[in-house]
Amino acid sequence: MNAGLHVRFVVDPRDPSPTWSTSVLRDALRATGHVVDVRSSVGSLAGVDLVHAFGARAGADARASCTGRVPWVLSLHEGSIDDSADPDELGRVAAGADALLVRSSAQEDRLMRAGIGRSKSVTLPVGVDTTTFLRRGPMANRTPRHRLVVELATESTGLDEAVLALAHQDDLELVALGGADHRDVVGQQQDELLRRAEAIGVRDRVLVSWFREPREKAWWLRSAHVALALAGSPGRPDFVAEAMACAVAVVATPVEAQRELVVHGVTGFFVAEKDSAAVLRAVRDVVRDDFRVEALGLAGADRALGRFAWDRVAVELASAYDRVVRRVTGESSVDDDLEIEQTGAASRIDVA
Repeated sequence: MNAGLHVRFVVDPRDPSPTWSTSVLRDALRATGHVVDVRSSVGSLAGVDLVHAFGARAGADARASCTGRVPWVLSLHEGSIDDSADPDELGRVAAGADALLVRSSAQEDRLMRAGIGRSKSVTLPVGVDTTTFLRRGPMANRTPRHRLVVELATESTGLDEAVLALAHQDDLELVALGGADHRDVVGQQQDELLRRAEAIGVRDRVLVSWFREPREKAWWLRSAHVALALAGSPGRPDFVAEAMACAVAVVATPVEAQRELVVHGVTGFFVAEKDSAAVLRAVRDVVRDDFRVEALGLAGADRALGRFAWDRVAVELASAYDRVVRRVTGESSVDDDLEIEQTGAASRIDVA
């Protein structure tokens, strides 16, 4: 592997927020010995080994500035590569990139349908801060009931199923978590959740909490028995990874990166979208005894720590950068290509 690559992150403020936290990725990559700077445009390429553009506008800047000079890779926000994405538009946005980074094999398949070969796509796992989200630590007080936890988001899909589970089982309660910084964006989901809970008579078992920093979120997660991620594509993969790291069993829809985070029957269960009966069965299967709750949670924590910790993700990203640089500069060999192919196959087998 090339040592000490100088990588430039380009984050255009007009693009949607990046899928991965650029500040966390920057720090994690620096810890591996790479030089990373973050800019709003490509700028001078003197001394830069590779450019990583986050978003379509940043990618257009990289395409104009880097092609034929410096290798560049592109990450798009998940909405750009979901089921509603136009393959032709996706192909145009990605044109010229030396590699595209995605967070799931489903997104990789969409790139292929857009005419972008598998050799140009790199699946980088969801990352989780395992120093904040960890199994041991302070947690919110528990009640005699089993606690379900969900994350409020701009989409409401999944809230009905979460509330209906309470209506069918008296020993369940629900805590909905929302970031205080995004309250103006997701506050409508709080209102919808509480109206629904009131309508079916479970309002006294629903609590909404707005956290100001990740430690508060982890405080709640550690107190939960089950985390629910029931929305459709792209789901809430970051929330799933955080819950797993806190040793909480997950009941989730098998969409996007969630499909590759949760191991069905080992760290939690998959349920079909909008299937309230399946959600209730899965929750009951988790909380049927304390041993089951702990076993699923511990398996999730082990998986999060071993596969999705940021230091592990940074190593994989640095390796991907290195392969791109060597391929573009003509340094890659047949052995390198075989290694890449075998690594990709192994990842897909592990996911399955």
